Amino acid sequence: VYDIAKDCEEFHWDKYPKRFVIKPNHSNGKQLFVDKTMKMNKPTISRLANSWLHQTYGINTHEYWYSEIEPKLFIEENLNERAFGHFATYKFFCFNGKAQIILLETGTQGKPDYFLTYLDRNGRRQNFKNAIYPEHSNYSLSANLGLMREIAETLSEGREFIRIDLH
Repeated sequence: VYDIAKDCEEFHWDKYPKRFVIKPNHSNGKQLFVDKTMKMNKPTISRLANSWLHQTYGINTHEYWYSEIEPKLFIEENLNERAFGHFATYKFFCFNGKAQIILLETGTQGKPDYFLTYLDRNGRRQNFKNAIYPEHSNYSLSANLGLMREIAETLSEGREFIRIDLH
């Protein structure tokens, strides 16, 4: 984590690497992949990220616990390479400090390119799947999978269960 802020005014833009991720800590599915080698529109990025801070997530999805989290923005290292023409999210389901299941999420939810593929801790496809979204028939894993698993396990130490999402 490069930075944690209560709004974009607290960002230290010049200290971040060429590629990083901005995401709120109190919601699900919101992230912004920033590549400073491309023209970066800081006001537009700031408006979007700050708007997340004023949204109450979880009420309509029956995930009330999100509403109890103080909203903040995290600036994180982007550990993911482009996969399938877009970024992938690795959701690590950790039990007692160990990543046991990985959910590989690719594409844009609600679009034809959206896939959910369940993997074991080593990246092998599991024999169960999501009832709504298809699994990717030809997935490739990030070269950083081991590092991401290590980060997820470090963050999950001392917890019976937690899901850690990394990009």
